[in-house]
Amino acid sequence: MPTRDTPWPDGTPCWVDIGVPDVDAAKAFYTALFGWEYTGGDPEFGGYLNATLQGRTVAGMGPQQTPRTRPRG
Repeated sequence: MPTRDTPWPDGTPCWVDIGVPDVDAAKAFYTALFGWEYTGGDPEFGGYLNATLQGRTVAGMGPQQTPRTRPRG
């Protein structure tokens, strides 16, 4: 769950993103594990949403783009 109050150094990976086959199940799992809440998920954005923790954005999640492959970030 990367959060930072200062700029990331150039080239630093700084975003966690996952595509899952069942968004509702994944939301429930990460809520129980980390206490995440969610914003977004609107159809016009392909169901993509942001996970937040204590009001800070920590990750992105959306429907899996290639259903026959395993979920991956």
